[in-house]
Amino acid sequence: MRFYETAVIVSLMAAAATNAASPAPSVSRESARKAADHILKCQLPDGLIAMSPDEKLWAVPYFANLTALGLLRAYQYTDEKSYLEAALRYIDWYRAHINPDGTTCDYRGARSKPEPTGDYDSSDAYPATYISLCWETFRITRDRNWLKAAYPSILRSIEGIRLTWQPDGLTFGKPNYRVKYLMDNLEVRVGLRAAAQIARQLRDKERIKTWEGWLEENRQGLRLLWMEREGRFAMALFEDGNLHREFARWYPDGMANAFALAYILDPRDPIAKVLNEAVNCAFPDAADYWRFAALWKFGPRPAALAVREKMASSRAHSMDCGLFLRTLMPEKEDFFFKAEKLRLPDLTPPGTGHQRVVGSL
Repeated sequence: MRFYETAVIVSLMAAAATNAASPAPSVSRESARKAADHILKCQLPDGLIAMSPDEKLWAVPYFANLTALGLLRAYQYTDEKSYLEAALRYIDWYRAHINPDGTTCDYRGARSKPEPTGDYDSSDAYPATYISLCWETFRITRDRNWLKAAYPSILRSIEGIRLTWQPDGLTFGKPNYRVKYLMDNLEVRVGLRAAAQIARQLRDKERIKTWEGWLEENRQGLRLLWMEREGRFAMALFEDGNLHREFARWYPDGMANAFALAYILDPRDPIAKVLNEAVNCAFPDAADYWRFAALWKFGPRPAALAVREKMASSRAHSMDCGLFLRTLMPEKEDFFFKAEKLRLPDLTPPGTGHQRVVGSL
């Protein structure tokens, strides 16, 4: 796939000007409570959030991190304190189950007897999303004593991120799976940003400097995944230097680019606008949180609301409910999706570096 012509960009920019002012229509508190209450049914007494309330247990801390963020949004949306308390119980569980190397295992077995599998899907994204969850929790509670108590678990989670950190600023998915995934490394970036914010709150100047240095390394590494000829990101970079260049399936190809649009790209950037249009054209029926986030940020917002409507009717697992809850208050997702506005092709902040126009690519 090649880039669209400059005329397409002009039309997209005009659409974005209208899109930016559109507020999110409200969803009933009853619908929000129904989703949040389902998550509470999935939560074990010790705080772990399973994927379902079934006796046969399937629990993935990465998914639970995302689900707990949804509980925070449910608390903000409904003022129901039990949702915040449930998120805090989950964080307590995670803190108590971090391995010495900073990783956290999945759990199987039965609800009455959860058993760690001894494995995990990734060693980078689990701790990164946990750190983001801790920062978002503090932003809501403003409880500095709680943040201080959580800090040792955040430091250990940083060790999990660094477990597979490479000289190019990217992480492998796990020690025995040496692939650098775009999605994981974007979540690592957000987790490091959250960690730096936490360190600022606790006046840990040395770690602020260190972690900001790693963020710059990560930014440079992410550039390796940008495919200029195709006008999109590769989903993965393999150890031999080859890129995963396919753009055939929403997961992982389209979703990875939606991650980039939502997490780091500037909605005013003409190249990023074209990428958004390419994702929408290639995957018009995709309906998950990441497509919602990219559409809410880049537009068109009516399409984002259509995605949210589909998500409302497809909530089989606790994570589905958590991600749906995050769509209810997109303005509260600003740390995740507004804190950075990098511009393509060089992933430079606005007003710095050199950016070529699309017509020259």
